[in-house]
Amino acid sequence: MLRDDSFRTGTSDTPVCTCGLERETAAHFLLYCNRFQEARNLLQDTVTEISELSGLKKRLRLSEALLLAPVSDDVTSKKDKFIKDALFGFIAETESSSSSQLFHCLIFHASSMFLL
Repeated sequence: MLRDDSFRTGTSDTPVCTCGLERETAAHFLLYCNRFQEARNLLQDTVTEISELSGLKKRLRLSEALLLAPVSDDVTSKKDKFIKDALFGFIAETESSSSSQLFHCLIFHASSMFLL
């Protein structure tokens, strides 16, 4: 579970990521945490490759929405499957305390994006 969520539920003493820079939110974990830059580079390379291979005029930009709940006409269900595969690889690569717990937490964040 992400620390920000754990803190809100009372199971963590702090919402701050172990990197010490900011709250460990889904966006921080996926896009900004310096502990996972190498794995994130691989994820970005995969997303760029999907853009190039599918002949998109503009490159897909790595974002929380793209990874969790793509709403762009440019992202077909087939492309989304490749993006999700890359996301799962990123999560496994980070060796998070519990990849399945983290996956469920990210799915929760994705579903809440639709409610906004």
